[in-house]
Amino acid sequence: MQVNTNSTLLPGDIIKVDCGSYYHYAIVSDAIGGDGMFLLIDLSRATGTVSERAWSVVVGLRCWSVSRIRSLFSPEEIIQRARKWINYSDYSILGNNCECFVRHVAEDKPNSRQVTAGLSCGTAASIVAYKASDGNVLITGLLGLGFGLLAAKAFAE
Repeated sequence: MQVNTNSTLLPGDIIKVDCGSYYHYAIVSDAIGGDGMFLLIDLSRATGTVSERAWSVVVGLRCWSVSRIRSLFSPEEIIQRARKWINYSDYSILGNNCECFVRHVAEDKPNSRQVTAGLSCGTAASIVAYKASDGNVLITGLLGLGFGLLAAKAFAE
């Protein structure tokens, strides 16, 4: 993933920000922030809810790209649908995270492929590690967590 410039974006686009072990998803607003960049609408653990925030706060200097998530709605409808959730939705890493929010707004299907892949692969890796290590809880936990994190990002879209 390469660093893009804000000039390649259009309101209603969905972006993903590389946060190391996961991607953070946000919707590009039609409003411009004080820094001259598009505002982003996202559901964030930092705010605990959906909000419209400055590019520099959501993305900062991290790498980002336009997501491959395709919407059933026009860019104007996406922004309108996203704004309806501002200060209304509570954050939950497993059931109501940034990807769930974006997929709900764009596709009417609130789910997170990152969480599903992470939990599925992490659980499978834990079972294998538990059996292979004769029940060593430390090895089981570390391998389950490691494979879960790798799978979450690998199967993001």
